[in-house]
Amino acid sequence: MSTINSTISRVDGRLNSAKYSNLLENHVLPLREQTSSNMIQYVHDWFPVHHSAAMKKFYSENRNDLILLDWPWCFGDIMPVEWLWKVMINELNEKQIKVFSEQRLWEEIFKVWQKVCTKDFVFSLLNNITVNLERVVKNQGDYVD
Repeated sequence: MSTINSTISRVDGRLNSAKYSNLLENHVLPLREQTSSNMIQYVHDWFPVHHSAAMKKFYSENRNDLILLDWPWCFGDIMPVEWLWKVMINELNEKQIKVFSEQRLWEEIFKVWQKVCTKDFVFSLLNNITVNLERVVKNQGDYVD
């Protein structure tokens, strides 16, 4: 998810370090050419693949292209991409689409991504981080909806 160009990529099987570095190489790093600093500020959470030895090596090799911003441990529910998934799931549920194959599911996810993940939507998610953090504090660290 990006304010520059949001695309969704399908990963076959489980996501591992090789697949993740490939995603970054092919879909994230090329966006740096569209930034004024020629660098990408990249937020990642604590998913184990993000912090594997292979990924640490990848980040080191691409330190001139990526500025890594770690997400706090206990705030996954307010991470913008988590809100995006929530909206997408709601959209899929509202349509009550019946899918009977992996390919058909992917096609529906792709359609919803195209509809939902607009530049304005991404900016609104980013702008709501402060509001959502305040809600977490108000809820004494509990999850927010």
